[in-house]
Amino acid sequence: MKSDLKHVTFSHNKSINELLYFTSLWISEFEFIKIELSFLKRLINNYPFKSRIPNLFEHIQLFILDLDNLEEDRKLILENIHFQKKQLSNKLKSSDLNFEDLEEEVFNYLEGYKKLKARIYQYISGLIK
Repeated sequence: MKSDLKHVTFSHNKSINELLYFTSLWISEFEFIKIELSFLKRLINNYPFKSRIPNLFEHIQLFILDLDNLEEDRKLILENIHFQKKQLSNKLKSSDLNFEDLEEEVFNYLEGYKKLKARIYQYISGLIK
């Protein structure tokens, strides 16, 4: 996955309801990612790969480490999303919130997550041919 998208902010003039909607979408996305991360770790740890593949163990360990790091980042970002949603629910002015930073953090996480999944899928598909 070679695309390096950059985050662009469009939330300057969004209403509180729009921002609440985005936080709800992100919470849903991050809950699904939790399931995917768990599945990918199980797949990598339990798939009957051929032992003659060069550097197999090292690749698997690096993927597991990357998945663990993504899980930790996911938890932190989800906490931040919940905090922002609570602040929005309290009807603070959107200009008082640091929503653009959160939006960028979510965007960057999702891009990194997609790239890691692509690497894992490409690696595994090369093993099962």
